[in-house]
Amino acid sequence: MHCPACTIHSLETAGCTVTHSQIGRQHNAMHHNDNEDERPEKRQRVESQPAVEEDGEGPAPPPPSQQITQALSKIANHIGNSNKFSKASQLLRQLMDAIDKSHRNELFHAIRCAFSNPDNCMDPLLRKDYIRLLKAVDIRSEVLSKQQRAQLEVYNTWGLLRNELFTDDSFVYNKVLGKIKIGISELSDADDEQEAAYAVLHGLSSGSDKQQQQQQVKQKAEGKPSAAAAAADEE
Repeated sequence: MHCPACTIHSLETAGCTVTHSQIGRQHNAMHHNDNEDERPEKRQRVESQPAVEEDGEGPAPPPPSQQITQALSKIANHIGNSNKFSKASQLLRQLMDAIDKSHRNELFHAIRCAFSNPDNCMDPLLRKDYIRLLKAVDIRSEVLSKQQRAQLEVYNTWGLLRNELFTDDSFVYNKVLGKIKIGISELSDADDEQEAAYAVLHGLSSGSDKQQQQQQVKQKAEGKPSAAAAAADEE
């Protein structure tokens, strides 16, 4: 785009005699032509933007929350099946980046279904898939609640720590043993509530003893003293 002064200078140099009105008309015409030249370029840039999205070059939007919930529910229905675990666990790993705290219960339900049979973790055909799944979940463990993360530690023992023992490398094997020893040394002594819960969980109690222990666990959770503790207080 030329300024009026440059246009006048060019015309005078060429020996042309023109009026100021002629120069003004020429200048306005040049501005009009320049604007027309610029408009198609702007339209072309605007029209080219959807093409980038259609080609898939732009980032894909995250899936809606409802779709993630539905996907987690479907995965939970199949991930407990050893024949479908590899595919289902792969789909679950792919969803991890899109999961947030609003999906924590559905996510933990799928994880719990994956470990419904702990023996599957030791299957040589599934061992690596379990390790990949647990490592992917550990990376996003912040979306789980405190209680769910505590249970995840149990699953890590089943699927990671035990599988690390399957090695021909003596250095790696001894390193895993060191982890186990440290974990055992950090354990605190079980209290009456934990002993009762363990007995109920593993069916070590029978009849009235089992019912009494279940009642003790329930009262402990509700903050109520047990019958034995109440009798001791009365004495």
